[in-house]
Amino acid sequence: MMPLLRIFGVIMINKIQKFLLEHLTFIKIIVVAIMGLTAFFIAKDNAWYHWSWMVYAVLLCAYLGAELIQYKRDSLSPLDKVKNFLLNFDGWEETEKNNWHYKDYPEFTISPTDEDVWEVEGSENWVRSCANPRAFVRPMQIKYFQTVLAKITCIYFDEMRGLIPAPKATFVNNADQEYFWSITGEKIDFIFLQFLLRRNENEILNEGLINPRMGKLPVAVFSSEDEKEKFLESVKCLDLTPEDKHIFSMHKNDPLVTDHDKNIISYSRVIIEKLEEFRSSKVKND
Repeated sequence: MMPLLRIFGVIMINKIQKFLLEHLTFIKIIVVAIMGLTAFFIAKDNAWYHWSWMVYAVLLCAYLGAELIQYKRDSLSPLDKVKNFLLNFDGWEETEKNNWHYKDYPEFTISPTDEDVWEVEGSENWVRSCANPRAFVRPMQIKYFQTVLAKITCIYFDEMRGLIPAPKATFVNNADQEYFWSITGEKIDFIFLQFLLRRNENEILNEGLINPRMGKLPVAVFSSEDEKEKFLESVKCLDLTPEDKHIFSMHKNDPLVTDHDKNIISYSRVIIEKLEEFRSSKVKND
């Protein structure tokens, strides 16, 4: 029960923070209006604990707090600003496919780079788990006016039905030949992933990467580098051999999907299962 309440609390706090940041100017206007209304009830001979003084003091603190939040936000670098903007999913307008600008500050834009799209061939084994195993590389860029703030290599998977930042190949042991694919939080790639999927951090960490046509993608998602390192350390001595339930057996006669691809997908399913167990045990211990 407690873990569920904790998750619910985190989600509600994130929603409140998002609401406050999105409507900061409007909130300041409301606070000033109520302060003006309260001033009519303030008299010189009122005691300091009179309700009018108390309400006015609370409103003044709220206004100063809003000013401080706005000052901190305005003093951020363009890169830090766009990281916050990306989490306001509805604040962006898509003018054409995969081209967006931020409605309040249209100088912030997202678009494909000038590079051509090319097909995935020998790597990115995880894409072969989709109903259509064809995939393409699509570099994207985030710009402030004409300055490129970030360039993010993305992958169109399921023959361009989905788009996410390219996961990284990750080894449990450096001596291993088998690896799995992962995305790690606290990076611009992970923030951009939330933007593309229109799902917040907690949803992605709890549910994984979902492909509507095939279920969960065989890509592990870590909240941070610290969580990844602790998890890798915890599974170094475990038997990670795939069982029957992990074996990937689709696309038997498709030349795009090799035995190596199938082995990596099966291995990745084991890793994701172990990651879920790792988090469950951590919650119980906390």
